[in-house]
Amino acid sequence: MNNILQLLKTTRQVHHQQSLINFAGVFALFLAVSILTLLISLFLLKSPWYMLIGLTVFLFYRPVRFIDQVRNIDRQCGLNGKFINSFQFSRYSDNDREGYSQELIAAYIDRAVGQINTRQFKSAVNRKPLKTGIRILLVSIVIFLLYPAFLPKRFWYSLHHKIEWVIIPGDRNLPENTRQDISIIINGIYLPRGVHFVRQEDEKKISTAIAVKNGQATSSLIIKKNFKYYFKFFDKRTTANWISMIAPVLITDLKFELFYPPYTGLKPEIKTGRQIIAPKNTRVNLTGHSNQTLQKATIIFNDTIPLVFNEDLFQGQFTIQQSGTAFIELEAMSLLKEAIIIYSIPDLSPLVEIFAPGQNINMPDGMMLDIGVRVSDDYGISSGKFYYNIEVQKSQALKLHPRAIEDTIFFKWNLAELNLLPGDEISYYVEFVDNAGNITQSSTYYVYFPTLEQMYEAIHREEDELASELDRSIDEQYKSTSELDRIEQNLLKNRELSWADQEKLRELLTRDKDLLDRIEDWQDELERTIDKINEGLILDPKALSNLQELLKLLNEIVPQELREAIEKLQQQFDQNPNKREDAIKNLKQHQDELTQALERTLEILKRYQQEEKLRQLAKTARDLAQEADSLSDDINALNDETINDLQEKIQQLARETSTLSASKNLEEEIKTKLNEIAQQLEVTAQNNEMPTMSANLNMSATDLEKLYEQLVKGRGAQLQAKLYQLLGQLIAISQQEEEIFTSSGDQKFDLEHQDQIIRSTKAVAESLFSEEKRSLYITPTMGKKIARAADLMENAKINSNYRSYMQDAMQSVNQVAIELLKNLEQAAAGKSSTGADKMMEQLSNISQGQLSINQSTASLLPLPIAGMSPGIKEQMQRLAGSQQKLRQAISELQQEAGSEPYQDLLKKLTEDMQSVEEDLYQYKIDRQLIERQQQILTRLLDAEKSIRREDYDEKRKSKTGQDFIIESPRPLPDRLGKNELRDLINQAFKEPYPQEYEIYIRKYFEQLQEIK
Repeated sequence: MNNILQLLKTTRQVHHQQSLINFAGVFALFLAVSILTLLISLFLLKSPWYMLIGLTVFLFYRPVRFIDQVRNIDRQCGLNGKFINSFQFSRYSDNDREGYSQELIAAYIDRAVGQINTRQFKSAVNRKPLKTGIRILLVSIVIFLLYPAFLPKRFWYSLHHKIEWVIIPGDRNLPENTRQDISIIINGIYLPRGVHFVRQEDEKKISTAIAVKNGQATSSLIIKKNFKYYFKFFDKRTTANWISMIAPVLITDLKFELFYPPYTGLKPEIKTGRQIIAPKNTRVNLTGHSNQTLQKATIIFNDTIPLVFNEDLFQGQFTIQQSGTAFIELEAMSLLKEAIIIYSIPDLSPLVEIFAPGQNINMPDGMMLDIGVRVSDDYGISSGKFYYNIEVQKSQALKLHPRAIEDTIFFKWNLAELNLLPGDEISYYVEFVDNAGNITQSSTYYVYFPTLEQMYEAIHREEDELASELDRSIDEQYKSTSELDRIEQNLLKNRELSWADQEKLRELLTRDKDLLDRIEDWQDELERTIDKINEGLILDPKALSNLQELLKLLNEIVPQELREAIEKLQQQFDQNPNKREDAIKNLKQHQDELTQALERTLEILKRYQQEEKLRQLAKTARDLAQEADSLSDDINALNDETINDLQEKIQQLARETSTLSASKNLEEEIKTKLNEIAQQLEVTAQNNEMPTMSANLNMSATDLEKLYEQLVKGRGAQLQAKLYQLLGQLIAISQQEEEIFTSSGDQKFDLEHQDQIIRSTKAVAESLFSEEKRSLYITPTMGKKIARAADLMENAKINSNYRSYMQDAMQSVNQVAIELLKNLEQAAAGKSSTGADKMMEQLSNISQGQLSINQSTASLLPLPIAGMSPGIKEQMQRLAGSQQKLRQAISELQQEAGSEPYQDLLKKLTEDMQSVEEDLYQYKIDRQLIERQQQILTRLLDAEKSIRREDYDEKRKSKTGQDFIIESPRPLPDRLGKNELRDLINQAFKEPYPQEYEIYIRKYFEQLQEIK
């Protein structure tokens, strides 16, 4: 037993050694895990105490039991259970259940112990746990040392976590909508690459990642709410700070007292708001209050102007020199910068217009020119002058209404005082100065004193162009008539029109319409020529009479039914093809009438041109004779150049004389004498002796003057003789028809006598048709009426109601006879018998009276603000009485002979005058009244022109209704002048508009003026 105890003692030694080895291995593992845990926590910048996680290794440590050590020795030493059995037997007691004897147990133990070699026990010690633990410990130590080797700054920061930071701005009170930069400045061994900016608004938390640059991270915010904020980085979290909103500085009351410049005449006024519209040089006093106590107050407008402030009150002043934006800056708990829009209204130059006559004109009748001037300005007119220039510039002051911002001035300009001569021209304009000193000059107009040559050239040019147009139109009309005959024959033959004939007929209708439009254009052009000549001073009445008669021809040239026939035929194409035949016949008939009218007009025009050309040749010859006389008397002026110039003029006169002699329908006797005179002139042009040339020219001029008188008187005598002859024939026809009518009673009249009268009537009709091409006094309607009378006489032969037909026939004959008698009187007197001369004189007097009333009424404006004085009322009563007299004169004029064509115009004038008269009696005077008076004067002047044109009737024109396309307004003309721009500005400011739009209107027109 002692042996086993000794063996067990050795075993306990081995067991203790194995336990130490196992514990040492676990401890080494503990150290390795702790080192690795420390490395991870340091790398993650966490607390080093995370290394205590390595203690968890001991939770898995289990000590080796002694019996387990015995079994291990038994197994390691190959004892096959002897040692473990001996160990167990040694622990048996006497009362064990197996009942082994002690001797037996001892004998077994001794035998087993004897076989055990205790030296083998050392090989049973397992050192592997210790080796493994040491290896792991060494590896963890190596890994740990890599961290400080490669990341020394991070390593040292991770050891003690020492870092400093500053939060900017910290806690802060800011106004709403303020932009604020929130920053964190970090200082330490190791800095983070980014931080998290966390702000908390109410219950909402917002985190934003911000990069760190140069130790600083910044976030920019617009403050909308109160919020708490802080920063997070690594394992750090900064303390929380607050951004709170404060009430902004506000202007609670702001007023501007405006003191306008003296030239405007405006009273000071107070305005609020943030916009100032005022004239330049306006002084502005501003006063305002804020909602906080002020620390500083300034206004910035071209310069920084300090404002006087006391608590919440601030005051200051500045002067408006130009448009721009001023800024009021206030400083209290917060800052305020408020904009004030300032518009400096420049004082525009006056708007000036000469509206009467408003154009360049020839010298007016009587050498008295009515001038009408309209002027307006923003703030008033100071003075005005009328300038005119012929050789030197002269001026006269214009009378203005005091303190007027717009005025209309009428005055008469006596041109006779200027001693003008034919060929002279005089320029004139007006100039006005406003209260601010701005000067505006109107457009310059000219008054021309035309020479007779210029007037005659205008007349002849119009006549030549018209003759050429008439000639072409007659050729076109013959072609159209021929084509229409062909179409009519095809229609009668085939009973329908082919497509080609329909298109040709449409083309003919279009051509006819174009011709009618051209005729109306000729009429308009000739009317304008007569108007221009009427404005002249010197003009042969005969030339003007010829033009007026030519206008009559053109007014009568178009059959009234022709346009209706064209429209009716166009309708038949689509509506009723069966009636085309009748429509074509109707059109053909009217086309024939138009062709005859065109031929008549052309023939009469050529006769007029022959007379006018001959008269002009006589005048030119007389002028050349006078020039030759002057050269003969002035030897110093006589040289080769002047002689050659005179010879060229004589040769030109000879050529024109020869050309006139070759014209058609000129009397043979006149042609022969013209040829002789042309030859005389050719001989004169070859002579260099001035006295001889002068004598020959005087002789040729005398011959041409006599020849002109012979031509005119001869044609006039022939015309009167023909009119007398036709008148006598018509009277005889009427008397014979009346004898038959009276003697017939209830009996059938003498048919043979009736046939004789019919033949005579038809002969007179043919004579009228042939003579109408040679004289204006024989109109186309005369021949038609006589032809109708012949038809009525024919019907009387075959109808039982013959007496009615005979009465109608006699009525037609008598009407033509009366018209011929009237025209015969006109031809003998050489002027119209319509009463136009008398009406002209009366209307001229009425126009002068109306002009005087208009000027007197305009002089009363503007009316005093306090009301009308008794003197003004008395003057208005006198003006009303004068207007009443003019109205009565117009009423009397309506009863005069020859006023029938002007009844509508005279009636309208009477109504307008009565309206003006009533307003004057009731003291109603305003701008509308002035405009109505001016309209009356314009109509009176138009009436004078209308009567000058003799029997001019605007109702002669008839055009088919058309659909008109309404177009958008056109852009401003490229050559719109400054005066027109000023007129547009003036009109714009008279329209109602919000006050704040005024500056935009002004800027718009200023830019237009700069562009122009």
